[in-house]
Amino acid sequence: GDNQRRYPAFSPDGFHWTFPHVPGIPSEDTSQIFYDDLNNRFGAIVKQRTEWGRSAWLTISDDFDEWTDPILVMHTDEVDQANRRERIRKVVEDPNYLSPPHIDEETDFIAQLYQMPVMSYEGQYIGFPLLFNPAGLDLPQMNNVGINQTEIAISRDLYHWERVGNREIFLGIEPWDGINYGTCQVSVCGSPIVRDDEIWIFYGACRFRGVPDSYPSEYAEYFNDMGALELAKLRLDGFVSMDASSTGSIVTKPMELNGQEIFINAEAPDGEIRVAVVDPETMMPLTGYTTSNCYPVRGDQISGKVSWPAGPLSVERPVKLLFELSNARLYSFWLES
Repeated sequence: GDNQRRYPAFSPDGFHWTFPHVPGIPSEDTSQIFYDDLNNRFGAIVKQRTEWGRSAWLTISDDFDEWTDPILVMHTDEVDQANRRERIRKVVEDPNYLSPPHIDEETDFIAQLYQMPVMSYEGQYIGFPLLFNPAGLDLPQMNNVGINQTEIAISRDLYHWERVGNREIFLGIEPWDGINYGTCQVSVCGSPIVRDDEIWIFYGACRFRGVPDSYPSEYAEYFNDMGALELAKLRLDGFVSMDASSTGSIVTKPMELNGQEIFINAEAPDGEIRVAVVDPETMMPLTGYTTSNCYPVRGDQISGKVSWPAGPLSVERPVKLLFELSNARLYSFWLES
């Protein structure tokens, strides 16, 4: 078999498969295929090498048969390399976590992008890059030991990606207790699923990276049960948030308001959020649309309505929205006609 390519296949029942005679998609051991419902086509993020090691490449197909040549869309950088050092240090120094069995402090390993599942969401794409942080050599497998954890990225077109959330860990490894599986690797399995008011994220959890002989004997029995499929649940829009532990403000880019209703997804169980409509140049609020006369949004709101006594605003020039948060967390806002 050719383990350096991915080949399309078709089946009417899941048991009988037909392989068209087409070139396979070049990829190393992990790849993620998804349906791009924003453009009615298929996409795949495959793994190929760059000077930054394992990296993410994109290929597109209109018919799941013929695929474009892969194009590089994301690799790691110096920030990831610095994060690698800190993340390895954390698991080595914290006795609650399982340390990689070999620690090479003299080699400044490159952090690598192991894979990146993608989902389309609210008119854009959410990526889940799996960052591999090597810690030392795994000579029996001619590889490296280390940890794999998932971050977040967004894109409007699949080709240009922005790493968000300050590159903080989205799905991280768990402490070792002999029960948890995700003590070494947590990797999202394909596109997450939106169900009612939740986002369901299935992910693979793995206890070890390396051969049994590399670890102390007390872990030997766990190699017979070293991985599991797990499920994480997220509120709608809950990938990242803007938080104010006391008070804070957020100003949007200029936009047009033509009588639409404004809604927010927010948590403010012990606080509130108010909104003003302001002039984009002077930042002065429009009459009747200040934060002081905005009805406060409180509590846990998946779809909380923002309103003023004057009702929805219709204005001929662009405006900005000014959000004032008091002990609150804002996930998203949107307009509805």
